Amino acid sequence: MCRTVCRPARRRENQPALWPEDEPERREKEGQAMSECTFPEYQKRMIVEFNELKERHEKLRDMCNRIEAAEMMQEAGKPIEEPPHDCPLYLLRDQQKIMGEYLHVLELRAIIEGVDLHTAKGE
Repeated sequence: MCRTVCRPARRRENQPALWPEDEPERREKEGQAMSECTFPEYQKRMIVEFNELKERHEKLRDMCNRIEAAEMMQEAGKPIEEPPHDCPLYLLRDQQKIMGEYLHVLELRAIIEGVDLHTAKGE
């Protein structure tokens, strides 16, 4: 078991910017390597925070889209059921935008610190 921070391999100069077709195999190998490594505690918390925020962001986005669709159908004379909410849509969209910006900040931080948020579970 390694005691250092797990970092993804650096891209070589001749290697294309995007990963080749063997992406699933690469992710599987990285996942195995990460499961054998010990993350520092703050990185574990960052990974957990990212995954929880991403899930909440997606749920809020879906709810906002359902509200917006219900409002559009109401205007078209074909009402559909709107999800229950107390806040106005613009405020929910503002929250969604800010959550998305924070996800972006966490992703940038993870790149800088060499943490793969998409394969690691923070365990």
